[in-house]
Amino acid sequence: MNLEEVMVRHADRAAGAEVTLRDVQQRARRIQRRRRTGAAVGVAAAVTAVVLPVSLLVDGTTRSAPEPGPATQSPSINADAVRQDPLDMRIAKAEPGGAAPTVAWIEGRTLHRLDGSTVELEHDYLELDVVGGDTYLAVRRGDNGPIDGDVLDEIGDDGKVDSTRVITPIGQAAVITSPDKSVAAWTTPEGEVHVWDQQGDRTFATSSPQSNVVAVFGSRTCDDSGDGCRVVVNHADTDPTTYTANGSEPVGGGFLTILAMSPDGSLVAGNRGRTQGGDACIETWDVTADDELQRCQASPFAFSPDGAHTAEYPPTRDGEPAWIEIRDARTGKLTAKVVAKGDSDTSNIEPVVWEDESHYLVTALHEGRWLLLRGDLEGHLEIIRGPIDGPNPGQPYESPYVVAR
Repeated sequence: MNLEEVMVRHADRAAGAEVTLRDVQQRARRIQRRRRTGAAVGVAAAVTAVVLPVSLLVDGTTRSAPEPGPATQSPSINADAVRQDPLDMRIAKAEPGGAAPTVAWIEGRTLHRLDGSTVELEHDYLELDVVGGDTYLAVRRGDNGPIDGDVLDEIGDDGKVDSTRVITPIGQAAVITSPDKSVAAWTTPEGEVHVWDQQGDRTFATSSPQSNVVAVFGSRTCDDSGDGCRVVVNHADTDPTTYTANGSEPVGGGFLTILAMSPDGSLVAGNRGRTQGGDACIETWDVTADDELQRCQASPFAFSPDGAHTAEYPPTRDGEPAWIEIRDARTGKLTAKVVAKGDSDTSNIEPVVWEDESHYLVTALHEGRWLLLRGDLEGHLEIIRGPIDGPNPGQPYESPYVVAR
């Protein structure tokens, strides 16, 4: 969930005001319009300490091809890539030469699969996920507008849609996958929690309208009551809930909203309505040690696979060029910063996707054109694809690149 949604959904509730479903729907419509026309995320969220139940602390074959593709390779930086100051990595200084992503990705309407093959798609997509190594799920804009839901398609071998369903359009990620990518989860506009595991798509639990999945823990199946998956869901009008095959339980700790959780569930960023100096702020909490680690920095949206770092949005932008920060997840210390060139109309950076513990993919609008780049924690930044124009001149922040999370 992005920070705009955190604020519009929970600011009134934290202050004691009643928020109706109509309020949520109207605000969701405004959020979606801003998200899809490219308004940068520039508001901070209040985050709090929280004690999560022990049940959250759970750890969790590609398509055949004549030759092995990028899925079998580890990400690496081109030996000739320019090395910059990690704390001030300028996209303007990056040079071409980067290898293809090691995750699945879309360029325009071309899907690059894990085995290195490509296939043409029928639609333009906003999000991409791969479940179990061979199930491709992609999110596109709904036909009746965002308030009625986005559309989640299962993509067949030929690139055509094998099956489709309506899902809740929430922030930067409507579909969330488990750390090992074997389980995916999402919600529907009616409030159902769905999972896709080794048995396919099915209803897992009943939540409330305008809820969204923020984390999934577990592997392969959600049926086993002992080792099955746990799905953590934010609600518009109640506190977050953990759903399992045995039922549900509140996350606890007075949490209003969870923003991000580490892959092992031990670190969490969330919102409890607290402020500092009148401004909302960010906090990271160590669940195991029951300890507040950091507060009032940027907004974490993606932990690295080892949980050591977070990719974060800056708290404000004020017309400056877009940038993304990589921080130590425990101390909040800045590790890397990637900066585009341009103003609020000609620069934007999409949420970072981690390839492994030290490499990440960046989709950036830079001086009005789009690039797909790879960065590392040592200051290297290289161009994989681009620069190219976006697919829709009327929506300059709509990217031609979609990278599987």
